[in-house]
Amino acid sequence: MGVRRRRSAPKVSSAGNDLVAALNDLVTATGRWLALQPVAQELPVYAERARQASSETLGHAGDWAGATASRAKETTSEVAGSVRTQTINLVLVALLLWWVDRVLTSSDKR
Repeated sequence: MGVRRRRSAPKVSSAGNDLVAALNDLVTATGRWLALQPVAQELPVYAERARQASSETLGHAGDWAGATASRAKETTSEVAGSVRTQTINLVLVALLLWWVDRVLTSSDKR
């Protein structure tokens, strides 16, 4: 039979601390490496371009929305006016037909 050596068992808390320290080192090293890359030097320029593009896009979107709302308002008022006119015309024609019917039926009774 083999001889067993007694070793101390790792503790969860110390293993967790070691993992956190290793991840910190990794993040720090990654940050240093990215800072040395040529593309990373131009990130502020790209960020500014993206900010300008988004503000211009929002401005254009706002202008488009305002113009669309104005056209919709104009169209709605035109349609409402047209419907009102057609309704009045229909009522006038109905009254005229009713009057003609009364005149014709009253002459039949005489």
